[in-house]
Amino acid sequence: MKGVFAAMLVALCLADSLTAQDKPDFSGTWAIDRSRSDDPQYLHAEKFIIAQTLSRFNVTAIYTDTLGKLWELPWDWQFDRWRPRRGGAGSQEPLIQARWDGQKVVGIKAPFTSYTMAFIFSLSDDRQELLVESVNPGGIQSTFKESSVSPLYVRRRFVFIREHER
Repeated sequence: MKGVFAAMLVALCLADSLTAQDKPDFSGTWAIDRSRSDDPQYLHAEKFIIAQTLSRFNVTAIYTDTLGKLWELPWDWQFDRWRPRRGGAGSQEPLIQARWDGQKVVGIKAPFTSYTMAFIFSLSDDRQELLVESVNPGGIQSTFKESSVSPLYVRRRFVFIREHER
């Protein structure tokens, strides 16, 4: 009986490991390609620093405002759980959540409010380009599936290039 239990435990661990390996790793530093992006000022990001784990998708947006001040705006996305964008449980920040949609990460900010936004993160096949699309979420805020976004909604596309460590 112990052998059967051990075999089941190993199978579950392997299945979990394979599931995690099936998902791309977005971690890294990404610089915006202005020539291939829609209105970069809209996104407030010249760079993204992404740190991804099995349970979190942390994105820090870095940009310089019109007065030359450097800003770092952290977004602490958690997979499959609503939480404030920054700060603890009592924070007044909007709620956010991330979920996997195949090979993409879909994040929702401020569900079912007048300022709800969806962000769809995807990587190029060679993992050297990051595409971030912002869209009025429509049905996506319930399903977290890109396919539920009406084609009538305007998508803003932002292309980022992976920065390599020197």
